[in-house]
Amino acid sequence: MYGMDLILLGLSWGGFFRCRLADSDTLWGNIDPGATLISRRSNFRWLGYIGDSFSYQILNYYPYEHRVLSFALFLIVLAAALLFLQLTFRDTLSISHWDRKWKIVYLAITSLCFINVLSSELFYFTESYLIFKASLLAAMAGCFLFGRKHYVTGTVLFFVAPMFYQMSSIYAALVLCTLAYLEEEGKGFLRICQKEFAYLLAALAGGVLNYVTGPWICQQISRRVGFDISPSKQIRQESMLETLKKVMPQLRELYESSLGLMMPVWLPAIFSLLITGLVLYILVRMGDKQQIGIYLIYKVVSFALMCGMSVVSFQNEFVCRVTAPFYTMQAMNALIALFYLKRAGKQAAEWIAEAAVIGYLAMQCFFIQIIISNRILSENLDILYANQVLDYVKKYEEQTGEKVFDAAFCADSSCSEYYEQVNYCHSAINSRIAGKATYSLVETVALWRGMDLGRGEMDSRVYEEYFAGKNWDSFDPEEQIVIMNGTLYWCVF
Repeated sequence: MYGMDLILLGLSWGGFFRCRLADSDTLWGNIDPGATLISRRSNFRWLGYIGDSFSYQILNYYPYEHRVLSFALFLIVLAAALLFLQLTFRDTLSISHWDRKWKIVYLAITSLCFINVLSSELFYFTESYLIFKASLLAAMAGCFLFGRKHYVTGTVLFFVAPMFYQMSSIYAALVLCTLAYLEEEGKGFLRICQKEFAYLLAALAGGVLNYVTGPWICQQISRRVGFDISPSKQIRQESMLETLKKVMPQLRELYESSLGLMMPVWLPAIFSLLITGLVLYILVRMGDKQQIGIYLIYKVVSFALMCGMSVVSFQNEFVCRVTAPFYTMQAMNALIALFYLKRAGKQAAEWIAEAAVIGYLAMQCFFIQIIISNRILSENLDILYANQVLDYVKKYEEQTGEKVFDAAFCADSSCSEYYEQVNYCHSAINSRIAGKATYSLVETVALWRGMDLGRGEMDSRVYEEYFAGKNWDSFDPEEQIVIMNGTLYWCVF
C-alpha cells in the first residue's frame, strides 16, 4: 500500500518539482537562515528548532539549496504518514478481508487527507518541510499505535508532534475521534463519549501544553541567551458576534470553493451533504435513534476541531495550511459512511458513495494541477520583473561607470498580492513575491546572475519626489526605477 500512496502523492504534487521560488518566506529563509531558527523558537516548535539547527550548522544542509531532494523527502515521509493513517483502522474495520473495490474506495478516502487543494500551502515553504513532515509522521504514527492499543507510546508521540508543528494535533484528534466512534459503535452513548474524550485528550494535550508553556519557555531562553525571543502575539479577545462576523463569510467560501481554490460550485458542501445524508439514511433505516444522536455529536465535535485552530490562533483568519484538516474531517466522515454502507449492503447507496469519493478526489487532483500551473506563472512573472530590474542596473553601470551597491523597495498603493493572470489563489498560495518581499526576490535572482546587492532603506525624499501618490498597471522601469548615490530604488506596481 505504501507504494500506491507514494505514487498518488507523486502524481498529485509532483508538479511542484518545476517551481523554483515557492514563497517569500522560503527565499528569506535562504538569505537569512537565522530568521527561520528564530521563528521556530518564537512559535514554540522546539524540536523543529533543534532539527533545523542540526541541518544548518552541522550538515550544512539548507532545504532551498537542495530543493528537489527536500521535496522528494517530503513526499516520501508524507506517504509514510498516510500509510500509518490507513493502518490505524485496519483491525477495527477488518480491511484485510475486504475485496478490491472496497480497498480502492478506502484508499481514496484516506488519500483525501493529504491530497486536497488546501494542503497545497504546505508545498510553498521549502524551509519548513522538516517540521511539516516530522509532525505529521509522529501524529499519524501515534494514531496507528492507538489503533493497536499501544496507548502510552502513542500518547508520547502526540506530545512530540506539536513540538515540530502544532497543526498535527488537529489531524490526530480528527482521526482518533473517528477511531473511537468506530471502535465503540453500538455500545451505548456513555461508553462512546468516554472513549471519545479519552482519545481527544491524548491527541490534544501535547498541543495545548505547547501553547500554554511556550511563552514562559521563550522568556527563560531570552534571559539565558541575552536577546529577545518574542513569543507569538497574544490573540485579542473578541466577542462571539465579532468572531461570527469574521468566520461566517470564510466558512461560506470554504464550502463554496475551498477558499477560492476551486470553482465556486459548492463542491465541498455537496460532498459533505451527500456523505452525511447517506449515513443518516442508513441509521434511520436501522431505527437506531441513539446512534443518530451519537453521530450528530461526532459531527459537531469534528467541525469544532476543524475550525478551532483558525479561530484561536490566527484571529479568525482561515489560513489554508491551518484549515486543511477540513478535508481530514470530510475523509473521516466518508470513512464512517463506508463502515455503514458495508454493513447495510445497499447496492445503490454503495454506488453513489464510490462515485462521490473517487470523483471528489479526482477533482482535488485536477485543481491541484491548476494551482501548480498558476504558481509557475506567478513565479515566472516575479523572475521576469526581477531580471528586468537587474538588466536596468547593469545598463546603468555600463553607461555611467558607477557601481550600484544597495537596493531599496516600496510598492504603489494599488499593488496587489496576486498577479491578475492568476485565477486560483489564497493566503500564501500563488501570492506574488514582487511587492510582498521584493528584496528577497531580487537578491535571489541577483545571486543566480552573480550580482551582489545589499539591503538599502527607501529614502523618504526619493519616495516623495518620484513615487508618492502614483500607481501603475504594468512594469515601467523608466518611471518605477530610480538609481541615486549607488542605491537602486524600485516602486513595485
